[in-house]
Amino acid sequence: MGAELLLPLGTRWHENVYSVSDDFIEETVEPLLPVISSPDELWAHLEGCSAPERRLLVQDLEEYWSCELAERVEAESVKLAPTQPQDSLELAELARLIAERAPDETRWRP
Repeated sequence: MGAELLLPLGTRWHENVYSVSDDFIEETVEPLLPVISSPDELWAHLEGCSAPERRLLVQDLEEYWSCELAERVEAESVKLAPTQPQDSLELAELARLIAERAPDETRWRP
């Protein structure tokens, strides 16, 4: 039976590349996965996760800490409110969690 490795979005795998040059070996680290940072891309990833997985990702990964993503998640919460109130509430709480972690300079101010 094979093992499957699931990585959270934004996890950066690196490949070590070695090159030999006369008297020393030089190591270069090259990223293998692109960093995704647009609110729509981040939401697309969160959308496919369970509620506990979403919370863990938001708590642990800074790329999820933006007001733009909080607004995107809030908009999804509003869409679900009439027909799926429990899911709507979960997303509203997630949006709050995201907004609380957003850097001060990105927060909306009246």
